[in-house]
Order: sequence, then C-alpha cells, then structure tokens
Amino acid sequence: GGGGGGGGGSGGGSAPAAKFGDRRDYRLTKELIRSRCNEHNIILVTFVNSKRADYGYTWAAHVARLNLTNYLVGAMDGEALDKLNARRIPSFDMESGLTTADYGWGTKNFRQLGLRKTELIITLLRAGADPVLTDADALITRDPSPFIVKLQPEAQVLVTSDHLMSTVSRDDELEEPARAVASAWNIGYMYIRHDVLHAMLHWQQMCSDHPNLWDQNLFKDVLKIGGLRFPSSAPARVSLSAHAKK
Repeated sequence: GGGGGGGGGSGGGSAPAAKFGDRRDYRLTKELIRSRCNEHNIILVTFVNSKRADYGYTWAAHVARLNLTNYLVGAMDGEALDKLNARRIPSFDMESGLTTADYGWGTKNFRQLGLRKTELIITLLRAGADPVLTDADALITRDPSPFIVKLQPEAQVLVTSDHLMSTVSRDDELEEPARAVASAWNIGYMYIRHDVLHAMLHWQQMCSDHPNLWDQNLFKDVLKIGGLRFPSSAPARVSLSAHAKK
C-alpha cells in the first residue's frame, strides 16, 4: 500500500557496501532517468531494500516479460544494489540510511520511508520524466503507457483508489471521482506528470513538517488544496485509476 511498503522486510543489521564498482556509477542522474524514459516520457520505478530484494526480482521480471525497457529499480542499501546488479536488473543507488529490518506499518522508520519516496519522485520530476511509481509488491502486468496516453493532456496525476466497489463497468476506465474520491487514495501505484512538481514539493514539505502523519494522507491533503472540483480544472488534476488495480 501507499507509504513505500515495497522497502520493508524481515531480519536486521546494516548492509555491506556495494561490490559492483563505484557507488557513484549508480547515482540517479538526469542522464540515467532520461535514458530510461519511453517515447511517451514514461518511466516505471520501484525500490527495495536487501531484505525484500526478491520483490524487486519479481517486479522486474513482470516488466521484462512485457518487453518493456523503460524501468528502474532503486536499491535502498548496498546489499540490495549488489543483488539487483547480479541479476542485471537496471538499478540505481538510493541509500536510505534506514534500517534494513522490517519497517512495521506506522513505525518511525515507516514514516521516514515516506519522506524518501517524496525525494525520489521529485528527482524524477526534476529530470522532466513522468514516472509510474509503485511499491515493489504492486506488480505491473500490462504496459500502463497506452492507458495513460489516452488520458492526456488532462491527466496530471493518476492514483489508485481503495474504494471497495467499482464505480465503472469496464476495467480500463477511471473510477468516477464524485463517487470514489472520498475513499483512501493508495499511493502504492501512481502516475505523476512532471508539470506537477510544485505540488510534489509541497507534499514533501508536509511530510517533513509532520513526520508522525501518513504520507498517503498528506498526499491527498495537498492535492485537495486545488479543490478537487469535477469536472472543472484545478492546479493538479487528479483521477482515480481502476486500471492500476488489476
């Protein structure tokens, strides 16, 4: 679910330094990001620590099975970077400084992980990319680009909904915002266009100012500032995606 659940795991201890050359070779640079965007400017991204590296393997295998190359997996510690590189999974170093043990929902480390997620998103947006960011346990089983492209230029943010019943008749439609917007938004699977950087910077600041609050709820609070008026436009238009839940 939202809040970076893909980074946790069981066990503990500190991870060793990366073995695959200089860690600087795996920095998330603008050049690396741009090289991984597809023709629609979309890049698929997740992240794992060493205890959940197998989640990263599975996530990457599903993407590769679709013959997609526009993806990266972030390594939250040196051991994770080793493991991802050993399997030739396109990866980058995002040393988190957090425990490699189980974060535990609602713990201090869980909240800090949310702040790292905002930093990752902002780095991607500043590079001019339009990321689809998922938790590592949210698998991509279809190429999301055609779904996203058909919603352009209106859709700036697409986020999954925890609404417990569908508001549409087909699985390739958006949920009806007027009916589903009151439910929790699950930021474990979302698309963000680079032109909403200002809103994401506000979200990051809110996460920093309120470390005991859930990043997922703060995300919704920030975008509600725009009014979430439907169908009129707002500073950041948000749609609730039924497609991503499949």
